[in-house]
Amino acid sequence: MTHKPRSTIKRAAALAALGMVAIGLSGCVTLFPKAKPVQLYHLGLEAQAGAQATSKGAGVPVLQSTLQFNRDIAGDRLLTRQGDQAAYVADARWTMPASLMFEQSLANAFMLGSGDARLLSAKDPVTAKLVLRLDVRALEVRYGEGSRRSPVAAVMISGLLADADRRSIVSQSTFDCQVPAKTNRVQSLVSALNQAVADCQSQIVTWTDQTAAGLAKPKG
Repeated sequence: MTHKPRSTIKRAAALAALGMVAIGLSGCVTLFPKAKPVQLYHLGLEAQAGAQATSKGAGVPVLQSTLQFNRDIAGDRLLTRQGDQAAYVADARWTMPASLMFEQSLANAFMLGSGDARLLSAKDPVTAKLVLRLDVRALEVRYGEGSRRSPVAAVMISGLLADADRRSIVSQSTFDCQVPAKTNRVQSLVSALNQAVADCQSQIVTWTDQTAAGLAKPKG
């Protein structure tokens, strides 16, 4: 009867152990892909569970026309600017295209408002008295050149309200909202962008309500 040298036995045991490790690692490939996961963030005001719209009676029907969005910011990427240079934040995305989330957020802002304007969609079987058109020109994080100051979230929107019957402009306004981020971390940048969006949309609701109030007053 022959005996295997201890060195051979140890070598075989080591190879077996390495084989088990390799099997274990290969089983993890599907669970932990090599690509770094992309973090998703929400933009705008979300509909609150259990929240009810403020009662406005009939109100003044306002039709929201097609939302115009700068192509650079309409998608799901977070845009940053420094001087003439622009770049998207790596490994960070919106949960949906920013244009869709902005539109949903605006509808929520009007729903929770208490003024005379009542926002409609093109599918609503109601004749509008006003038409609201918005052009979102900027939704980005700006960095100062050679500055140590925190970046600033900037949102700029041009708005137009038109008389639906007369097809004439009733009011025009520009909304420029800027909110400094507390830090340069992505979560802080997103928070600042959300605040800037909320500020601008609040101003849009107030402006539309004030315009609608003029139409709601009885003449005579």
